[in-house]
Amino acid sequence: MFLILIRTNGSVVMHHNNHCNNSYSNTNNNSHHTHIGFSFLAPSTNRARILLLGTMPGTASLNQNQYYGHPQNKFWKFMELIFGISRSLPYAERTKQLTQRGIVLWDVIHQCSREGSLDSAIKDDTIKSNNFPYLFQQYPQLKAIFFNGQNAARYYKKLVLPIINKAHSNLPQFMLPSTSPANARTPRYDQLEKWKIIVKYL
Repeated sequence: MFLILIRTNGSVVMHHNNHCNNSYSNTNNNSHHTHIGFSFLAPSTNRARILLLGTMPGTASLNQNQYYGHPQNKFWKFMELIFGISRSLPYAERTKQLTQRGIVLWDVIHQCSREGSLDSAIKDDTIKSNNFPYLFQQYPQLKAIFFNGQNAARYYKKLVLPIINKAHSNLPQFMLPSTSPANARTPRYDQLEKWKIIVKYL
């Protein structure tokens, strides 16, 4: 499968993903069965100021090859309200506009086995983290790291902090409310207000 990344200058780069088809493998077509998932590639950009990390794309995102692809996930709604990036735009244009603002989307986990889409279903002994030492070399202008939910922050602390240098481990880190539809405990307005902090680091 080819993943298409759009650079900030408008050029398109195609990367071949040899891991599996549709970004994940499944023993059958029932999404409730355990599957091995692979996260997406990080975009190539020299504008990165904020790294916005999820845990691992859910089934809907993997099927669409898009971050936050579940229709009830609040992420793109928040981006529309904070930055004016319309949810009606094509996915490539939405991510391009985020990158132009200095925001890079990625995940803590590169590969894992999971039943369904919940972070709680991830099998810890199958996890492989993304290559953060390499990523930080590519993004020397990073100012802060934000986590979409507590599980992304927890896995980052467990898997990534031990393998990165002190300068990168000292970057400001903020845990934001998860935009997952499973997070219904906090009112949406309160979640949105907490997400607005990312503007201060652009």
